[in-house]
Amino acid sequence: MIDLLRKRRSIRIYNDDCVTEQELETILSAALLSPTGRNKQPVEFIVIDDKAMLEKLSATRTHGSQLIKGADQAIVVIGDSELSDTWIEDCSIAMTNMQLAATQLGIGNCWVQVRGRYLEETGQLTADIIKDYLGIPDKYSVESMLALGHTDEEWGTKDAPDVTERRVHRGKF
Repeated sequence: MIDLLRKRRSIRIYNDDCVTEQELETILSAALLSPTGRNKQPVEFIVIDDKAMLEKLSATRTHGSQLIKGADQAIVVIGDSELSDTWIEDCSIAMTNMQLAATQLGIGNCWVQVRGRYLEETGQLTADIIKDYLGIPDKYSVESMLALGHTDEEWGTKDAPDVTERRVHRGKF
């Protein structure tokens, strides 16, 4: 597990190789196996492989979403905020599991934050734009998008930063 965590990177450039259905199913299985608060399971996923929609989704934020248009697929992560008050945490856990599964499979991936972001040109919330594009019901909140695609980038490994004294506290702050 530590080796996998050291390998995970935000990959923003993808080649033309397609993510296979089996690879996608493995990534979605990792998400569906994620724990949720009180096992309410408020997290749902919308898989996007249509190039025109990927391009539209890439323009839903002023900064940080443009990489979606180069991805082979994207997974929009939504939470039923009426079902559970832990939907944000639950979506985040599922997103992390998907990123780690994609990394294990050698698939480039990058988390694109949606909740709380907006399109500066219009002032419209990114989540509202995505909900409109994808027909997402009002009771759902959009947390994030995961870009997926094969890449030619080299993935090095990283070590945990040596900031233990600044970020790890024992017994008290």
